[in-house]
Amino acid sequence: MWQALPFLIVATPLCIMAALSDLRSMTIPNWISIALVVAFVITGPIFLPFTDVVWRLLAGVVVFVIVFIMNAVRLIGGGDAKLAAAFTPFIATNDYGAFLFLMAVAGVLTLLAHRIAGRIGAIRRATPDWKSWSAGRHFPYGVTIAVSAIYYLAYRVIVLG
Repeated sequence: MWQALPFLIVATPLCIMAALSDLRSMTIPNWISIALVVAFVITGPIFLPFTDVVWRLLAGVVVFVIVFIMNAVRLIGGGDAKLAAAFTPFIATNDYGAFLFLMAVAGVLTLLAHRIAGRIGAIRRATPDWKSWSAGRHFPYGVTIAVSAIYYLAYRVIVLG
């Protein structure tokens, strides 16, 4: 808990901002991803052993390379790619498989929730300027990443803490 709680506190507002930005404009500003990395660089060494910090940052670099390639072949948006790489250091190294499974489940659920919400008149009227409503087959996957990130950290605090 002592490791995940500060991460939950610093990452949650940034993840919420990323999700809302992705819904509104189908983009995630670079400053959010940069702020996530800075937040980890500041909090990581306080709450984790130095070797864990190094391995987690290295994992973030590896993920950045992978998602950069995925973005180059148009499998994932640039903002989504940067957000995924920026959040990677917050994930415990032994949780990668579980986190990927969580993202797969969250991907289906957030897609369904977005499609259903888009058909509800009151929600559409409250958010008429959201580009995600008219993005066709494109989906603001930053929402999935943000939901997965917050859920993962909250689970580590509440259940494992």
